[in-house]
Amino acid sequence: MTDVLGKFNLLMFVGRSVDSLFNLIPTIVARSFIETKDSINYSVT
Repeated sequence: MTDVLGKFNLLMFVGRSVDSLFNLIPTIVARSFIETKDSINYSVT
């Protein structure tokens, strides 16, 4: 019974990790996009 509970906890942990990862990706993409845009603007001017 504890083995099943352990697997369930592991699944929940993995699910939370994946969820937070998916939440992080747009932030990282947006940040790198803004930095790229800034560097392009900087090199243009």
